[in-house]
Amino acid sequence: MAKWLWVTGPEWYLTKTGRERQFEGRSWTWTCHKDTKAGDLVLLYRAKLRKDIAYLLEATRDAYAVSADPRWPKFPWDCEVTGLRKFTNPVTLVQLRAAPKLVDCWFLKADLCQSAFLIQEPHWKVLKKLIEKNGNVPV
Repeated sequence: MAKWLWVTGPEWYLTKTGRERQFEGRSWTWTCHKDTKAGDLVLLYRAKLRKDIAYLLEATRDAYAVSADPRWPKFPWDCEVTGLRKFTNPVTLVQLRAAPKLVDCWFLKADLCQSAFLIQEPHWKVLKKLIEKNGNVPV
């Protein structure tokens, strides 16, 4: 089972009226990395306005190719996902950058400027500790 950090903008985590979308307990289709497999765990980073990790998701179907739709040229892979939980106290970008054991982490080195990052096990353990330290239910 792989662990991922997926990055999304406010156009996906907020409604048109600016309210937060409900992901917990729901299933839907999401763009993903082509190597995503059913059972993989995903932390969802909310970029731009929120700048935090607020959700734990699970892929429920392996990534599959999306038709060559010209509207979505940058997102050729989809997955089925289920929202497992929303963190009451999300992990902020400030907290991520302050964690010494994440200094060499690819997603921070890349300034979270791509849609999916595979998380190595040592970094996953640090993220879990940050999530729990914020008073959230353990991952």
